[in-house]
Amino acid sequence: MSLATCRFAHPMSCEKPLPHAFLNSLDFPRGATDFEPHPHGDAHVESAIKPKSLSLPLPCRTDSEPDIIFPGNLPASQRHPHSGPTCTKGRQSNGPPLNYWCWQSLKHMYKRAPRAVASHSQERPFPIHIVYPSPAVHTFTATKPNRQLGHRLWTSTPHHKMTVTQRPWWKDGVVYQIYPASFKDSNGDGIGDLNGIISELDYIRSIGVDVIWICPMYDSPQVDMGYDVRNYEDVYAPYGTLQDMERLIDETHNRGMRIILDLVVNHTSDQHKWFQESRSSKDNPKRDWYIWRPARYVNGERKPPNNWVGNFTGSVWQWDEHTQEYYLHLFCPEQPDLNWENSETRQAIYKSAMEFWLERGVDGFRVDTVNMYSKGEMMDAPVTDPGSEWQFAGFQYCNGPRMAEFLSEMNAILEKYDAMTVGECPNTPDMKRVLEYVSAKEKQLNMVFQFDVVDVGQGPYKFQTTPRNWILPQFKRAIARTQDLIRAPSDGWTTVFLENHDQSRSITRFTSDLPQHRVAGGKMLALMMAALSGTLFIYQGQELGMTNFPETWDMSEYKDVDSSNYYKMVAARTNNDPKALADAKASLQHLARDHSRVPISWSAAPFNGFSPAEAKEQPWMRPLEDAEVCNAKQQQSDKTSVLAFWKRILQVRKEWNDVLVHGEYDDLDVEHLEIFCFSKTYNGKKAVAICNFSETARELEFPASVRDIKKELLVSSVDGHVENELKAFEGRIYLLA
Repeated sequence: MSLATCRFAHPMSCEKPLPHAFLNSLDFPRGATDFEPHPHGDAHVESAIKPKSLSLPLPCRTDSEPDIIFPGNLPASQRHPHSGPTCTKGRQSNGPPLNYWCWQSLKHMYKRAPRAVASHSQERPFPIHIVYPSPAVHTFTATKPNRQLGHRLWTSTPHHKMTVTQRPWWKDGVVYQIYPASFKDSNGDGIGDLNGIISELDYIRSIGVDVIWICPMYDSPQVDMGYDVRNYEDVYAPYGTLQDMERLIDETHNRGMRIILDLVVNHTSDQHKWFQESRSSKDNPKRDWYIWRPARYVNGERKPPNNWVGNFTGSVWQWDEHTQEYYLHLFCPEQPDLNWENSETRQAIYKSAMEFWLERGVDGFRVDTVNMYSKGEMMDAPVTDPGSEWQFAGFQYCNGPRMAEFLSEMNAILEKYDAMTVGECPNTPDMKRVLEYVSAKEKQLNMVFQFDVVDVGQGPYKFQTTPRNWILPQFKRAIARTQDLIRAPSDGWTTVFLENHDQSRSITRFTSDLPQHRVAGGKMLALMMAALSGTLFIYQGQELGMTNFPETWDMSEYKDVDSSNYYKMVAARTNNDPKALADAKASLQHLARDHSRVPISWSAAPFNGFSPAEAKEQPWMRPLEDAEVCNAKQQQSDKTSVLAFWKRILQVRKEWNDVLVHGEYDDLDVEHLEIFCFSKTYNGKKAVAICNFSETARELEFPASVRDIKKELLVSSVDGHVENELKAFEGRIYLLA
């Protein structure tokens, strides 16, 4: 039995050991049980504990609560005149404590209130929710439940003080990505909304998630599903209101989770007021907020400034008849690129797109196309596609010369809020360049999405490929590149993901979506991901084992602009050749973004439970037909489901956090075509994961480097595993002696 001791340097404080069972018996917030000894010690530490939440119970009742040291140096902008007889003990200067009993008065002193406050009960010992100062913010910052943040209870004379370990909160978290349009429709209009998300926060929390990531919910014409922002400070009306968004932030925090948003600031919608001003005249003050260039003429014919092809096909330049110039759009013509070279533009971005939401409690951002802000010189790209006028230029407009400057400038704002960032970094194969982005000392980004793994098997046009157009060693090498981002002496961090709103479903791509294999494949991929180091990202529906929609769906079901543009391009280049179009559709059935955007199957009810049964509108995308065998309601009561295994494996990941989340990765047999076996090592601890990527059972045989070492099975992805055999799509994690 472990003991924790509370001692406070206060005339009315008490000292009494707390047995482990007593701590567990208290009614803490969700996930706030199971205290365990903290691995670190200190000469002044009277109690060293590592709680799963940040609530410390006092073993006695007193009329006064412990003093808490709060930060000094509060900026005047953060203070309000202080008054209130109940807070006569409190002061707001450096050093002297504030008695936490006084929160009802304190809350009027600060514009940004803590998200948890202490409470007192006459019936039983009261919990103290630790509130710790963030030196960068210089204001009260309330902690949220995080099972891996080790908090230490110090005693000193004359004051009591709490401090936290140096590990950033976002390193140990599990992030759940939500695509609002397809998550849950609360009002029957066929489109998912913010109230639908709020209604399922308990479900998300039950998986073992620490952070939710909301894809763009901003006001938008929806040309590219919200990645064309018309107003950063408002919400797309079918999703809800600004008040709904503020409630979502609060309700997320109330459940001990954090929330991050998509930050889309490489471009805006052409309907954004900034662009409307910019295109109004060449001498408008905001003209230089976007990237305008005059035409070039070849034999008297007007041509765009260069030959770059857009991410959605066609030229990246759009002619503006009114001002007789081209503007740059790396994506749709309706998504003009902002000019990050202009300092006024950057300051407006920081204020409107970032600080507006940070002040409302958002905990960070997934930063869309983050490495495209600095474009470099806009010279013609080399000809790699002789059949097209427009050429790939990703290596020219990504990772330009001022990226470090721009990101450091952004980070200076984000640090004030202890906000996390995860950047989308396409076209960045050089890992040295990636390391510059994620290095702690460089202070640019916390981590990035590097796409080597999900790009495995893609063709020259991404979609121009066939299913399973890859071999397992390619997949392993891609994983190794992302895992090596944290290999010593690196001070960087990495991410683990197989799905997002821009990818098809991982079971279909990397295992098998045949009925006899889809559950096993989903569980094995979950185990593999949980055993990899870095921050883990789950995309909505992945926890259920959702798969791509079938080949029988025709092209009318593909709603994504990327899919439709690709199909139109093939039609134009082949003069509507039936064989070419059939191949294009087969490629889309394998890789299109649409597959991840199908509404979640919540139940076997009408509309798969996505919309209310009485809804008058059909869902904006066709629901899958397999809801009878794959839906959230059914899986929540099935201990053998993909969902049940995700819950289990995330708990294992948290319990063995050091070696699984922070351990150094080594592939033990890169060339094996069916078995993926890798080790994880952390401060003498070692684990081995082994996964069978075959549709048939294989003999359990470890690589020579670990074959003779004693092993203890930690978890298997199948029930009733056989000791010397790996079943089809089975994964296991072993601890090594």
